[in-house]
Amino acid sequence: MGNTCLSDPLLFRTGSTEKYPDSPLNLKVGQENIREWESASGRNENYEGCSSLTSVVCREKVYSFGGYLGVSFPGICSNQFSYFDSTYERWVRLKTSGDNPQPRVLHAMCAHEAGHIFILGGVNQNLELCNDMYHLCIHKLVWEKIVCGDDNYREPLALSGQSLCAYEDSLFCFGGYNNISHSQKTYRYDINLGLWYLLDTKGKTPSPRYKHQCFIANANGGQMYVVGGGFQVSTDPHLDLHKLDLKSLLWEKIKCSGKAPSYRFSFGSCYDREEEKCYLFGGLSLNLQPMNDLYCFDVGSLVWFQLSFMNCPTKRLCMSCCFFQGCIFIFGGSNGRENYGDIWKLVLRRKICSLIHLAATTIRRDETILIALPCELKTLVNRFEQ
Repeated sequence: MGNTCLSDPLLFRTGSTEKYPDSPLNLKVGQENIREWESASGRNENYEGCSSLTSVVCREKVYSFGGYLGVSFPGICSNQFSYFDSTYERWVRLKTSGDNPQPRVLHAMCAHEAGHIFILGGVNQNLELCNDMYHLCIHKLVWEKIVCGDDNYREPLALSGQSLCAYEDSLFCFGGYNNISHSQKTYRYDINLGLWYLLDTKGKTPSPRYKHQCFIANANGGQMYVVGGGFQVSTDPHLDLHKLDLKSLLWEKIKCSGKAPSYRFSFGSCYDREEEKCYLFGGLSLNLQPMNDLYCFDVGSLVWFQLSFMNCPTKRLCMSCCFFQGCIFIFGGSNGRENYGDIWKLVLRRKICSLIHLAATTIRRDETILIALPCELKTLVNRFEQ
């Protein structure tokens, strides 16, 4: 039984019916602060402090890998693989087998709709390039090291700070740093053939960069957007946005309207596929100062909006960010001196849950009820959670 998305009933109250002009969320005047960030701090016992971890949504769950662990920045490189328990708002470490990837940061990670997670490159504790690629099926939790079929295209593996997106039966890698120079190349990995290809793109290619973000929009047309990033050199005070048509391989710099974010890298970003909106939070400015502002880019109208909500997370960079169950989640990050172990949530859409979902969630919160259930009902509860 599917869930039905409804507008948050808390958004509406008596007052002016004039539309709030600077928001894509259909708020009325005076309502922009009705929603606020919610902190789940103190319930994240698996990460006392964590920065530079990556997270993806795969088959209705959020998974994370790697990052720096520890309160002091940068911390100890990790290869923990976890999933986010949205009921208790905490990370749960998963036991995996196979060729477990070595600890790393600044790697790329993406999820394929078939239930597969891919990890590419990054650096280890000594900032040495990892030069490898891994695959995991979430149903088996077995890591497999991918042996690529052509040594001519080792570069996508030996990079840090690159982006990775999945579209149809391919992965697309852009940018990154090879410890000598920054890249502006685009590669495609054929999942079925196990081969990398350097793409001969057209148009104006984005400048070399790393620590940017990317997302796939307009699934029917297949367009990859590259957001921000760089290497502390920019003549433009504003963040740039580029689009690659994955069919024609034509790059295009997007001419946006509205209030665009300032130049930054090491920021958090997530994409709401249902509303076709990209959200951007925080990051490091051109003068190397952490930020905590929130922006929204509407893909349909090509307009940037700055959003303001109460109880905002502290200024940070190197956080992980994802859009899940109608909410923006921010996991950890750093202020450049210490790592954060907190979790933040901003509810943008609420879902009306089925009675089965509510019953199963209530049972999971009380172990005494779960223990007292007959075996058949326990099986149903566990099956529903899966």
